[in-house]
Amino acid sequence: MAGMDPVLEGEEAARSVLPAALRAAEAWEFRSFLCGSSPPPGLAEEDAEAFRKSVNRTLGTALGTAWAGARTIEFRRPEARFVVRFPAGIVEVVSAPLFVYGRYRKHSRALAQTPFHCRKCRGTGCAECGGSGRHLPGSLAEFLLPGILEASGGTS
Repeated sequence: MAGMDPVLEGEEAARSVLPAALRAAEAWEFRSFLCGSSPPPGLAEEDAEAFRKSVNRTLGTALGTAWAGARTIEFRRPEARFVVRFPAGIVEVVSAPLFVYGRYRKHSRALAQTPFHCRKCRGTGCAECGGSGRHLPGSLAEFLLPGILEASGGTS
């Protein structure tokens, strides 16, 4: 890469990873996205920045064109982020976290908000907790999680 224009080199690198980015997106459901990249090692700081910006802009534009407006670039809160690592050209999709809001009224101390592990064994199981590793048998989070996973299509 020495002696080459980092902007042109970035555009070429973005075009080379476009098929991998499109394949990576197939497993995800999202409406907005943003592209990010790490430049190959050995570039001068200003060349690395120019390369990175060129890749991000070119790849983002190409993905937006490929999806014909069904998915758009969003800078503030994208639902998915495409991260490209050079020189390998590995494309990783990182999704935005799912935020679930709710309110409840606690009528009993017998149900913890989150899993309450045994203080003595810290969840590994001991005589004090009867081998369960828990101070209380269940939690609100554990009761809600299966429904949230089913509704969101999540796995964990």
